[in-house]
Amino acid sequence: MDLRTYFIFFIALFVCSESAYSGNRGYKVVFFDSNKVFQNKTLFKKYRNQYGFDTLGSCWKERNGNWIDIAYINKLPTGINEKLIYDVQHQLPGAIGKLKYILSNYKDDEIDNGFDGIYIAENKNNTLVIQGISSSGESVITNKQLPISLKQFDLLICKASKAFDKKFNP
Repeated sequence: MDLRTYFIFFIALFVCSESAYSGNRGYKVVFFDSNKVFQNKTLFKKYRNQYGFDTLGSCWKERNGNWIDIAYINKLPTGINEKLIYDVQHQLPGAIGKLKYILSNYKDDEIDNGFDGIYIAENKNNTLVIQGISSSGESVITNKQLPISLKQFDLLICKASKAFDKKFNP
């Protein structure tokens, strides 16, 4: 084979590799439970342990990410705490900017270029409210009357994940 053939072969291989990988990454997220008793954190862990690609609802077909690859539940990035989440939820000046900065600039052994977003779970008046906020600041709020099944929880998480889609790039 001549040099031109090798060049064409490697370009084709690169293009095929990129398109095969495209869309095959799930979201990298933080899960924050606003409730002091952490029942939503427990529900999220149960959901992550019992749900997989074969059990996801059809809502995930509408998302740019194909579920959740990495979820920080117990380990929160430095700076994400109850005060910041309160400030974000109450739209205090500078709060969303600070959250966006923390999410998009976080790096460790698992996360190399920031999180796609954060889920904030809160129980209000016997209703589970989940807010998805992307690292670029988009926000989607979903809710469901309690009690809630894992299937209903999956739908809430999926709908809240819409916030991540605009900036998401697998």
